[in-house]
Amino acid sequence: MNIIVQKFGGACVADTAKIANLVTKVQREIDASNKVIVVVSAMAGITKKLISFCYNLNSELYTPETLAEYDSALSSGEIMTASLFALALQQKSIKSRSLHSWQIPIKTNNHHSKAIIIDINTNLIHDMLLQGIVPVISGFQGITNHNRITTLGRGGSDITAVAIAAALQAKRCDIYTTVDGVFSADPELIPQACKHDKITYTEMLELASLGARVIHYRAVQMGMRYNVPIKVIHAFSKGQGTTIQEITTMEQPQITGITYNKDIILVTIYINDNKQFFLVINHMLKYSVSIEQITNYQLNKVSIIIPLSDLAASKKAFDELQNQCIINSYQINNVASVSVVGYAIKYNPSIFQQITMVLSKFEVQILGILALEARISIILNKIDVEPIVAELHHHLISTASSTI
Repeated sequence: MNIIVQKFGGACVADTAKIANLVTKVQREIDASNKVIVVVSAMAGITKKLISFCYNLNSELYTPETLAEYDSALSSGEIMTASLFALALQQKSIKSRSLHSWQIPIKTNNHHSKAIIIDINTNLIHDMLLQGIVPVISGFQGITNHNRITTLGRGGSDITAVAIAAALQAKRCDIYTTVDGVFSADPELIPQACKHDKITYTEMLELASLGARVIHYRAVQMGMRYNVPIKVIHAFSKGQGTTIQEITTMEQPQITGITYNKDIILVTIYINDNKQFFLVINHMLKYSVSIEQITNYQLNKVSIIIPLSDLAASKKAFDELQNQCIINSYQINNVASVSVVGYAIKYNPSIFQQITMVLSKFEVQILGILALEARISIILNKIDVEPIVAELHHHLISTASSTI
């Protein structure tokens, strides 16, 4: 059978009127003889409220015990939306049932707040589809072998949707959002940004992992691994959106987009003995601190980029290391990254020359550079990088139509 997975983000299900309007999206696929699975996020603003409630009651949300309860609390947002969406479908005589992670089940590891999906039992979903029932699955969450609720991290409903699509060999996974697709830059920042009709998994993976929030990078990884075509599409307009899939590209380097990330921090650690560097890394991992990039490694000094969301956990880890005399001290600075993404751009010297030319116009200090096959990322000592992004877009994309 032809299966379509439809994922609706928080802004799409922000209120009951919006949820009711989305029923037509489901009905259209049913009318096209497709079987539909719906995955939902929490209603806009709900997760932030739940996070606030948790921190009001306990500020130490980095231990396994507190994170387990934190995940349990946060998962309630998607559970509520799934039930509301199922009610909306039933109102229009579409057979539907809400499903939660523990009912399916969606098995994950025990890394609370950043869990990774290990396995999905598709039997219940498959049986419901055969009965003509539309499963409405609460995204963003899973369950461990010890029956504890986990969450997949911010934007985790995207991961749920693509994982479900992969497990059931779906024809396509549609990610409904409130933007028209994937653009060469943030269209709110750069109105002349170009929308892509198609984009490769590799390019989308780089954009998503470097700050573009249209889809979670782990969802793109999942799509790439299991060859699931993904479409990013506006929930309330008639545009065709952007399809993410493998596309044969000519050898000529081309720029796909410019993105930035201000939700990162630079931690400079002063170590007593470089031999203890791996003790530092292991202690960070103990507190589930993600290491995004090591920008500098010198004698008794290392600089690491980590997500801003891991600030509290990293401070706890570093304070303990300092008390144990493994590190002398550490400094935390707000920074930002600006990234140019595209096919084979690492091998085009002119692109790097243009990047450095643009940066020379601004009073910024370059703290790190990373050049990979499909992207060039630069860490800067300031977070108001929007003018830099706009200037890069102007030079590399707007005035160079041959590069896109």
